[in-house]
Amino acid sequence: MKIKSKKLNKTFNNYLVNELFGKRIEDLTIKLEQFFKFTCRFVNFMQIKNKWKEIFNLNDTSNDNDFYNCCEKKCINTNKVTGNCVKQNGFVNITSDINIRYINSVSGGGHDKSGRVIAENKFENPQNCINYSLFYFEIKCQITEARNLSQSFAIIGLTNGNKRVRFITNKSLIKNEKDEEFTVTLSRNSADVYGCGLVYPPNNRMAEEFPYIFFTQNGKQIGKAVHLKENFDLVFKPFVTLKCFSVDTNFGQDLKAKPFSYDITRHFILNEFY
Repeated sequence: MKIKSKKLNKTFNNYLVNELFGKRIEDLTIKLEQFFKFTCRFVNFMQIKNKWKEIFNLNDTSNDNDFYNCCEKKCINTNKVTGNCVKQNGFVNITSDINIRYINSVSGGGHDKSGRVIAENKFENPQNCINYSLFYFEIKCQITEARNLSQSFAIIGLTNGNKRVRFITNKSLIKNEKDEEFTVTLSRNSADVYGCGLVYPPNNRMAEEFPYIFFTQNGKQIGKAVHLKENFDLVFKPFVTLKCFSVDTNFGQDLKAKPFSYDITRHFILNEFY
């Protein structure tokens, strides 16, 4: 009887151990699934051909309102993307599909003006897409000759014409489409690489998730992402605003030959937003 009792106890104990072990494995599996569901969701990079196309000019011809123009004559514009300002002001030139050169003002003549350049092709939510979609581009800055960081700045972002989301390098500010400002902490250099990305959720999750925009510097994310709660159905184009900075752009058209500084293969869906 004692032998049978010991065998029964041993069998029962083994049963309990197996049950508890199985329960723990099941609990861990559920927790891992939840972890990957909410924190480790990867994205698909959407590769599109792009190039710098448009030099933004204000149409306001009132006195002293030539912001974003080389001067009131708009010597440099979308139809004439290279050249010099007749008033000897500094301004941007589109010298190739991916390069923007800043021409300094003439010493003793004009002033260095900020110029905005917009890309040709837009970022828009892919149709019938079951995955998260990532659009991304980078600019490598080079300060112009005889200028320093205090005289120079770059703005990188996305625009739909009326609304902009951007990062302002000299002020370390992220601005959303409502022009609300969010300060980030970073140090600037004369040859920084800045990036801007737009992530769309899958089409079947658009009712519960919003697209977002994020920024990077030298391969690392800057601050938090910006939720596009009110403009989630809009399309955006890359843009930069430059003063005394020239840039070489990577639109991601040949990542084997020219990879991004930011590793897009390790981009998880972000969960911290402004």
